[in-house]
Amino acid sequence: MSGDGQVATKKIYEDTRVIVWELFLEPGETIGLHTHLNDYVFYVFEGGVIHAFDAEDHHTATLELSAGDTVAFRCDGDQLVPMNSEAPPIPATHWARNAGETRYREILVEMK
Repeated sequence: MSGDGQVATKKIYEDTRVIVWELFLEPGETIGLHTHLNDYVFYVFEGGVIHAFDAEDHHTATLELSAGDTVAFRCDGDQLVPMNSEAPPIPATHWARNAGETRYREILVEMK
């Protein structure tokens, strides 16, 4: 399991307004339990099937993402609410697994 409470694999930029992350997940790889505190948007470079799980390891959502997709979430209490897609709400505290057969890659931008 990658990640240590971080929202993605690697922080690549931060200033007073945004934090930019990159996320790479090989097939079957996971990003560890983490909590989103900020609204964010991500752009998918390499698509796949991502399964999201809550802190009690219950499967809460499946996201089928394609290269070129852009998805935005708004923090609303303990939920992440999609702002521009058909994605289901996701718990703000969650972990995720690449359930696909190819590498998944995105850039995620959090708005402070």
